[in-house]
Amino acid sequence: MRKLSVLSLVLAGLLMGTLAFAQNSTGTNPAIWGIKQDIKEEREDFNDDTNKLREQNREEIKNTLKNSIEQNKELKEQFREKFLKTATATIEEIKDQREQMTKVLKDNREDAKQFIEEKREALKESFENRREAFKQMVEQKREEIKDLIEQRREEFKNKLEGFKDEKKKEVAQRVDDNLDKINKNRSDHFASVVDRLEKILANIESRTDRAQSAGLDVTLVRTAITEAENVIASARTAIEKQAGNTYVVTLTTENSLGQDLKTAREKLYNDLKVVKEAVEKARDAVHKSATTLGQVQGINDLDDDDDDDATATSTATSTN
Repeated sequence: MRKLSVLSLVLAGLLMGTLAFAQNSTGTNPAIWGIKQDIKEEREDFNDDTNKLREQNREEIKNTLKNSIEQNKELKEQFREKFLKTATATIEEIKDQREQMTKVLKDNREDAKQFIEEKREALKESFENRREAFKQMVEQKREEIKDLIEQRREEFKNKLEGFKDEKKKEVAQRVDDNLDKINKNRSDHFASVVDRLEKILANIESRTDRAQSAGLDVTLVRTAITEAENVIASARTAIEKQAGNTYVVTLTTENSLGQDLKTAREKLYNDLKVVKEAVEKARDAVHKSATTLGQVQGINDLDDDDDDDATATSTATSTN
């Protein structure tokens, strides 16, 4: 019985300990509850401070950006005003320089125009002088060989008298008379062609002077003109030489009269062919000068003060 009482006491003690432990586990302990409340309040205070700090930083950043935008706007406005002042000053300077340049060019253009006119007149006078000198030289050569021609004519007639066939005599006489006439006509024609070529070249040179005074690059044109002048001089020399030739049929026998006449004609035609080729070279050289001038950049923008200048690049001259 006594053992049962002790056992009951032990069981009662265990039951009380279990209940006490259970109460402590469910938070009913006042000390632990107070700690939890302190931690909660600290957390709420920290969150409040953090939110305030964030709001403060946001305002500071917002104000900084606003100030920066205002400063940039002010700098842009200052730069714009400075740029406009500089640009306006530059435009005025350019305008003044352009007006001064226009005045200089105008003065130079007037001087250049006067120089070109003077040079054109000088070229025209020189052309006429060369033309007259060439004509006199040709006439002088023909006069120099006049006696020789008459002598050969007499020899030809004397030999022709020995021919029996009258028809052959007439043919031979007609051919002999025509040879010098043909030579004179063709030589005069070639001289006329060269005169026209030289006049065209003078117009090309005048237009080249105007192009140069306008600031265009005419270096290649100058070279072509010089080449054309040299070729024309060679053509005139060939014409002068040909004009001084005389052609008389050299008779051998009556039976070979046909061959003698053919030989004389071939000699004349071959000589004239050489002169024609020289004149054609002169024509090609002048054409090259005109073509080269036409290829100058800006040449078509020049005013055409002279009809001859305007048509110089398209004038065709026949050598036939």
